[in-house]
Amino acid sequence: MITIARAAHPAIRFEEADAEAPPFADASFDAVVSNFGIRHVPDPVRARSEARRVLRPGGRMAFTSWAAPAENAAWKLLFDAIAEHGDLQAAKTPPSGGGLRTPETLLRILGAAGLCEAEARRVSGEWRFAVAGDLIEGFRRGTCGLGR
Repeated sequence: MITIARAAHPAIRFEEADAEAPPFADASFDAVVSNFGIRHVPDPVRARSEARRVLRPGGRMAFTSWAAPAENAAWKLLFDAIAEHGDLQAAKTPPSGGGLRTPETLLRILGAAGLCEAEARRVSGEWRFAVAGDLIEGFRRGTCGLGR
């Protein structure tokens, strides 16, 4: 993703680092973005606190997290299939969003990280497939755990 972003926007600086211990100076970025990464960190408050630390005054942070399977039809299908035909423990499938399933929970994390102007909202999207198998192919190609 970083390679594609750099190629598409050569004037913008893109960096990749440990979310809980970024090796960057205070106030060194205009923006910090994480696309579905927050669910993978052991300590989301620490990760957001570090994101705030490296933001310049007036900088912006944006991150995304999946809704719970009950509100996310694609993940519900996947988790239900694993529960029916496999072992959720063996699949090491954490709860969708790593426990960050609602705007209220996200706002609590942002507040604990010291962010005073925070907004969290649910954004809906729709996936359309010609055949049901395309959903499985999308999971296989688009997720790190299923793409192997």
